[in-house]
Amino acid sequence: MKTLSKTTFLVLTMVVLASCNQQKNDVKTEAEIKQQALEEQMTAANEALFVAWNSGDTSIVEANMVAEFTRKQNGEPDAKRRDDYIGLINTFRTAIPDITFTYELVTIVGNKTISKWTAKGTNTGMFGDQPPTGKSSVTHGLTIFTFNDEGKVVSEEAYFDQLSYLQQWGYTLVPPATE
Repeated sequence: MKTLSKTTFLVLTMVVLASCNQQKNDVKTEAEIKQQALEEQMTAANEALFVAWNSGDTSIVEANMVAEFTRKQNGEPDAKRRDDYIGLINTFRTAIPDITFTYELVTIVGNKTISKWTAKGTNTGMFGDQPPTGKSSVTHGLTIFTFNDEGKVVSEEAYFDQLSYLQQWGYTLVPPATE
């Protein structure tokens, strides 16, 4: 009987220790909890900005982006503040009122979200000083948003083929004159 008690005690001790160890592994650190909350906020802001493009609701941009926001398009500076970005949305939504973005959040790396997207629509409005062509286009791109510690977007890098959608609208490239 004494041997059975020792064996039972040993088994119970191992079960308790294993259980405690499992609970310890399930407990997240404060830093992990904070990072998870930030990633959830980044994901929500990323989605919200695509909603802003689709709806034209620029108040969404104001809620999810810092005023000092910067943007690069294909590596070149394109916007120096949030108001420039809002102007960009308005320019494209004027030219393509039915513009629709579909996107896939590819990944989160540190304080950045990386999304690939497809934009579709028909050029039925003025594009800057160019009259509408009435032609539809589809273009694909990649966007990298960088966030601050509060989960607000501070910058964007957007990469896409501008020539592709312009050619779909009927624009052509004229070769340079040679001597």
